[in-house]
Amino acid sequence: MSAAAGLSQTVHSEKLYGEVKTSDGESLPYTNIINTNQHLGTTTNREGQFVIHVAQNDTIKLTSIGYRTTYYIIQQVNEYSLNKTFILDKDTVNLSEVVIYPYPSTYKALKREFIALELDEETPLIDLHLDKAGISPQPSTGATISGPFSLIYDKLSRHGKLQRKFERSTKQDEIRLQVSNIYNSSLVADITGLKDEQLIEDFMKFCKLEPEFILNSTSYQIHMAIHDCYIEFINKPE
Repeated sequence: MSAAAGLSQTVHSEKLYGEVKTSDGESLPYTNIINTNQHLGTTTNREGQFVIHVAQNDTIKLTSIGYRTTYYIIQQVNEYSLNKTFILDKDTVNLSEVVIYPYPSTYKALKREFIALELDEETPLIDLHLDKAGISPQPSTGATISGPFSLIYDKLSRHGKLQRKFERSTKQDEIRLQVSNIYNSSLVADITGLKDEQLIEDFMKFCKLEPEFILNSTSYQIHMAIHDCYIEFINKPE
């Protein structure tokens, strides 16, 4: 193919200067911006701003955790840089109906509520895995209560509360470990070139990336977020 033919197929592109905000008007940092036609990607900085190359009829895809995915088609590209503000709406999750009753004030009233309680016969019992934590879901003395009442006992008992607290704590530890394996001082040093440990620590306190963003983003997106933070860090007023 000749050089002239190659030039005739060159796609004219311009820089799109964009800003992403919520429906409340707040800037939306670390939003994923993808040019699906050219397979280009970037993320918004802490002010919700981004720059990406676009050509006519390109489709821009914007995604952010907790917000609806938005698509935008570039209608026209001219010699002037494009500027546009994008609004992302919060994503809603439909939950099943929940009926809340007032807590009975006396033991007799509580007993009546238990007797009158109607439960679906096919409702599966919740496995709290109490045996793995060395906690027995049944009382050590007295009669053993079976069926739906056993489930109620487990959920209200001190043992059940301890187990749920243990599971929450374990889950949080797992998340912190996953985050630290991705976003740590070694990664910061590689991207920013910082060597001083105290300076790296100060930077990581300044650049507080959300765990959701770290765990759900690509290496490139995290790299760009750290790079943008570093630019702000070195230019921040003393």
